[in-house]
Amino acid sequence: MRRTAFRRIVSPAVLLACALAAASSLTGASAQPSPVPSSVDLNRDPGAASALSSRLRERLGARTAGTYLDRASGRVVATITDPAAAADVTAAGAVPRLVTRSRAQLDSATSALGRTARIAGTSWAVDPVTNQVAVQYDSTVKGEALTRLRSAVAKLGGAVRLEATPGTLTPFMSGGDAIYSSRARCSLGFNVQRNGTYYFLTAGHCGNGSSTWYGSNRSTTIGSLVNSSFPGNDYALVQYTNPNVSHEGTVGSQPITGAANATVGQSVTRRGSTTGTRTGTVTGLNATVNYPQGSVSGLIRTTVCAEQGDSGGSLYSGSTALGLTSGGNGNCLTGGTTYFQPVTEALSAYGVSMVTSGSQSTSQSTTTSPRTTTTTRTSTTTSGGGGGTAGCQATYTIANQWPGGFQGDVSIRNTGTSATRSWTVQWTFSGGQTITSSWNVALSVSGGSVTARNVDYNGTIAPGSSTSFGFQGTWTSANPVPSVSCSAG
Repeated sequence: MRRTAFRRIVSPAVLLACALAAASSLTGASAQPSPVPSSVDLNRDPGAASALSSRLRERLGARTAGTYLDRASGRVVATITDPAAAADVTAAGAVPRLVTRSRAQLDSATSALGRTARIAGTSWAVDPVTNQVAVQYDSTVKGEALTRLRSAVAKLGGAVRLEATPGTLTPFMSGGDAIYSSRARCSLGFNVQRNGTYYFLTAGHCGNGSSTWYGSNRSTTIGSLVNSSFPGNDYALVQYTNPNVSHEGTVGSQPITGAANATVGQSVTRRGSTTGTRTGTVTGLNATVNYPQGSVSGLIRTTVCAEQGDSGGSLYSGSTALGLTSGGNGNCLTGGTTYFQPVTEALSAYGVSMVTSGSQSTSQSTTTSPRTTTTTRTSTTTSGGGGGTAGCQATYTIANQWPGGFQGDVSIRNTGTSATRSWTVQWTFSGGQTITSSWNVALSVSGGSVTARNVDYNGTIAPGSSTSFGFQGTWTSANPVPSVSCSAG
């Protein structure tokens, strides 16, 4: 099932010389966010790295084969196949790198693997560092299945590389000490809320068949399952039903201030009920994993270790939420590869927002903290399509607000009679608000004017259906709801 919300031996490549980077001037630079200075170490600011990567993908489109954070330099690198795109990359504050294969070629290879190599125990993801699709297989893939896999990879040439990994690729779940259902022990991911009702996110394979959830003592009921999605996706939503259970905007002692999409090369931390807190690096995005129970796509691939019972646990970078533990191979003694469900997709699918540090109540029976404004404010507009029969209705909502900050959610509904191919939402802030992070959207900001466009996985909306994106921002004296316009093509 395709998601309703959402998608390394080095190949010949060169870092472009400064002369190439300055070969052409960037037009319209004044309408774009300020470039990131080269002196800024983005290893220390994961939110800025993610935002820059998103802007580059939106600006370059088919001219980039992917972006990643270079750990050594602390700079975002954008791979390009068109040398003329180097100036755009440099002007944004990133490093251009010329590569052989385009994103379309890598996507074509990924699609071919989906048709010919969907074998339990395998996984693949685009690796922008080597400009290849990295295919891994575990110890269960042997005999005829391995021959089939090798044949499929060989037909794709240098665009794909094959790697054997130890252990067995499986969702992480078992018995132990954490959150419990009648059939499994898993880990709580992140606390979320919708209109003052509190929930938590965990893995979809944990939620399947598990209606009631208990705390670490295995006897205190904490919540009931609302929905789970696995395979295809790997997320679940559980509503808190015990008013005495707190739902903090933290992971352990780490405050969480928002959510964002991961960036290749980003340093990340995972927390789970079996192995505690572990660290590693993002090595791929939009990964497909073929578990014995079925395939899951659009995952984050990392070097972080995990074990049974860590499923559903939190993946984050600094104070930014990134994902929910899905599965992988290996362990925390010898290492391994672990995959994560992007949290931004789960937020969009369920229409919930993060409970952030300082903005949540301590339990559902407690009066809301003075820092939080719980009354939502919305602005809705309906516009025509882009010359076809697709229509567009956008609704801007302030889902959560606290002194100096807020979370905005925007939903887009197709009011026409044919599917959209793309959509654009625009508004102008009148109170000096600024956007600090976003998810499920490509944003362009010029002063107070904001243009929001779909990303590659949510531009298509069926008639009568909706998608959404979110962002976090700051405000000073006032935070009025802007009027929004919407167009679809």
